[in-house]
Amino acid sequence: MGPAPGSNTAHISVIVPTLNEQDHLAATLQSIALRAGDELIVVDGGSTDQTAAIARQFTPHVLQSPRGRAVQMNHGAQQAQGDILLFLHADTLLPAGGLDAVRRAVQAGATGGAFRLIITPPTPALRLIAWGTNLRSRFGQLPYGDQALFMPR
Repeated sequence: MGPAPGSNTAHISVIVPTLNEQDHLAATLQSIALRAGDELIVVDGGSTDQTAAIARQFTPHVLQSPRGRAVQMNHGAQQAQGDILLFLHADTLLPAGGLDAVRRAVQAGATGGAFRLIITPPTPALRLIAWGTNLRSRFGQLPYGDQALFMPR
């Protein structure tokens, strides 16, 4: 472990559970801007496509786990060394500066959080879904996994 979770230099472990995600995974992993001390952990649930091979192009931390998103997330969290855990779906892109925003939120005292949902392409129906999701997340404090959930250890 590194600095305290509230520190601006806290280390983040990004955990990505996967299952047959070869079509989306590279873009997701490219959206993650790790700092020194951060780590990327991909936890595969038995993909039959090229998911694991694609993941290995981005990180040496490609773990195998029984299938099931929660099982895979827990397996990744058990192996993680970071001060902050961020769980990212394999088809979700982090915004530019996303990990720094997580550090700032935890430094400000957040005990957990998520990003706003933006769905592309932004059709009227999808904008309405995103609006409802963001409303639920903000006022009900019930984000979905697609919103990149994070919390300090």
